[in-house]
Amino acid sequence: MGSSLIGMLVNNTGGSFLWPLNAIYIHDHLGKSLVIAGLALTLNSAAGMIGPLLGGILVEAYGFSLMVGVMVICLFIAIIPSLCYELPLKKQGVVK
Repeated sequence: MGSSLIGMLVNNTGGSFLWPLNAIYIHDHLGKSLVIAGLALTLNSAAGMIGPLLGGILVEAYGFSLMVGVMVICLFIAIIPSLCYELPLKKQGVVK
């Protein structure tokens, strides 16, 4: 139990350092308002709280193996748009 508590502490501490950087990126580079940046980070935080609870319920109801299989399929589906996306640097001729 002690090592998992330390792992959670390190993970959450590291993640908290990314919040200000995400807000700066959304505001400065994407040109969105700070309200939109705050809303996006709030939704991310809410999903981080609800996700593990829902995941635990689904694992208890359907079993670990099935849920891992569903997770792998969902991850592959989520990767597809990134494979079809043309990078802005590629459009500008910076990257070939």
